[in-house]
Amino acid sequence: MPKKYIGRNRADNLDWFVNKWLPDGPPVCFLQGFSGVGKTDLARDLRDAAEGQECWEQAVINEIADRPTPSVIESLMELSATLSRQGLPEMEQVLFEEVNPNLAFGLEKALKRPVLIILDEAQRLFNTDSGSPLPEVNGILSFLRNRQSLPGRLLLLSDRLVENARWSEWIPVRTLTKLEPEEAIEVLENKLLDSAVALEVTLERKLDLVKALDFNPRAIEALVGALAYDSLDEIIGSKPGLWDTRDRVVSREFLDALERDLLERTLTHLEMAHQKRLRRLAVHRRSFKREALEKVCVTKDEAAALRTILITNYLINSRNGLLSLNPIVREIALGHLKEEAAECRQAHSAAADYHLRHFKAKQIVGSQTTLGESFAEVRYHLVQAGREAEIRDIGHRFTDHLRQDITSVSPVPKDPEDLAERIGILSVLLSEGGAKGLRISPRSLLTITRQPWRHRAGSHSRRACYRGRSGGM
Repeated sequence: MPKKYIGRNRADNLDWFVNKWLPDGPPVCFLQGFSGVGKTDLARDLRDAAEGQECWEQAVINEIADRPTPSVIESLMELSATLSRQGLPEMEQVLFEEVNPNLAFGLEKALKRPVLIILDEAQRLFNTDSGSPLPEVNGILSFLRNRQSLPGRLLLLSDRLVENARWSEWIPVRTLTKLEPEEAIEVLENKLLDSAVALEVTLERKLDLVKALDFNPRAIEALVGALAYDSLDEIIGSKPGLWDTRDRVVSREFLDALERDLLERTLTHLEMAHQKRLRRLAVHRRSFKREALEKVCVTKDEAAALRTILITNYLINSRNGLLSLNPIVREIALGHLKEEAAECRQAHSAAADYHLRHFKAKQIVGSQTTLGESFAEVRYHLVQAGREAEIRDIGHRFTDHLRQDITSVSPVPKDPEDLAERIGILSVLLSEGGAKGLRISPRSLLTITRQPWRHRAGSHSRRACYRGRSGGM
């Protein structure tokens, strides 16, 4: 059932999706909107509506992981694993079983059935500067442009405006706007009531508050979370310039600064033990289940208590058993975590154990390729935790798709964490004759050997060059 404060714009969009787009197409659509306005909540309502209609086999939401260097192929492999678990194996069969899989063809195979696929955080597959799609995504969209009769639907959620260009001219774009003033006041009052927080101010004052927060639902939640510990005068008095709404337009950067200030106030009131556990959770690049909480806590009771504290303070969201940190909270927590190298490694180690639970099970249920959803994340956390050797135990299952993602012409990752992961993966998989076919160019080797990990890169390059001469690669 849609939220009570869904708002007129949200109701109109939901009605259009259900009664126009789902039955009539085209197969691809965008939902754009400012971060925090409720795109994911609207998508959940759409998914529920589709599941309630017999004509739709499945409706799934998959989140694109927050990687410094986006990987389209791994994002689609993760999607294929999700679909396979829902009884839709066609896309997985193309991406995992073919030697050189065609990404567009794989997605088309999924959309040949009446299924609704929603990709959350889809802006992560687009260029941050221009807003244009990454080459692989552009190829997929161009391919689907000529497949207008597909029964399936693909909805892309983006917190950035979709570029008005040739590649997007055929795709409908819906915009989820901020709340109307009276709707924002209703959200504020409901959240205050839910949190048992008293705010004795006039209706006019409430209007000023939600206006300062640009009528953004998530920012309003951040205010209520801060009000649980500090008075309104204390909150505004600390940074009055952020709350002055005279003669200004709220920009993305301005609202981020205001929301960050509110969340930082709330974080400082948490017990230090809870703050440390929250920081450890921040290494997760996508939503996680309660088991991830248990990995950073001593007991399940502690994990349950932590979950309650984080949810009631609006620091984490819970959706159908999945938990996700507020993105600004995650950014703040990661900033603190990276200042403590040992604690950062422990956080990645706990996250690695969370993903490794699939691989260490006595009996793996279902197709082993469904583990592809966890492989990208587990290897990332293992490298960051300094546990690269463990990749060997699970890596042999997935080296085929690594050959496609890491080739002689693959660019050297610019992000330090991505570069460390690349070196760690290649060093392990190329050792003892593993992953034959993986190689990097001499220019890439030269670039890598100039990095802080050059002692590992040098060893890797010697093995790569040796195998190149012997014909092993």
